Amino acid sequence: MLRVVLLPAILWSILNDHFDWALWMMVAAGVSDGIDGYLARLWNQRTTFGMYLDPIADKLLLSSSFLALSMVEEVSWWVTGMVLFRDVAITITVVTLVLTTSLRKFPPNMLGKANTVVQLMAVYAVMLDLVYPGRYLHGMRLGLVWLTPALVWASGLQYTFRMIRKVARERKSTG
Repeated sequence: MLRVVLLPAILWSILNDHFDWALWMMVAAGVSDGIDGYLARLWNQRTTFGMYLDPIADKLLLSSSFLALSMVEEVSWWVTGMVLFRDVAITITVVTLVLTTSLRKFPPNMLGKANTVVQLMAVYAVMLDLVYPGRYLHGMRLGLVWLTPALVWASGLQYTFRMIRKVARERKSTG
């Protein structure tokens, strides 16, 4: 919930060139998310609400951060466009499958998780480079921002093929 609550303040900070504030709020949101996930697993307190809210909060934070960073010209629009297109395409696919099939579970795979991690690292690297400029951080920023579209494509294609196979299996089993 903290990621969702902090989102407007993070975006306002980015759009007003207060990258240090945005960075520290993102760190706070990330740490709280990590602690929440750890405690949920430790105490076996997984809920349906949390199962849906966690990835939604991740996508809201990442997509809107890429959008805001493009608006202040710190990330190329084509990278942000790819990130947004993939998320919209997956959302439309899931809604369509829920409405037209009996499929209800769409667990993430390792490539999708790697994509999310790299996107998050790219946003942090951009922010860190803006707050603490230096050759090392700038190189890391460039590498992660360039790796993002590659993983967007790879994970998007893998997701597409997984869904095609799932639908084919489902249709085969229902005759």
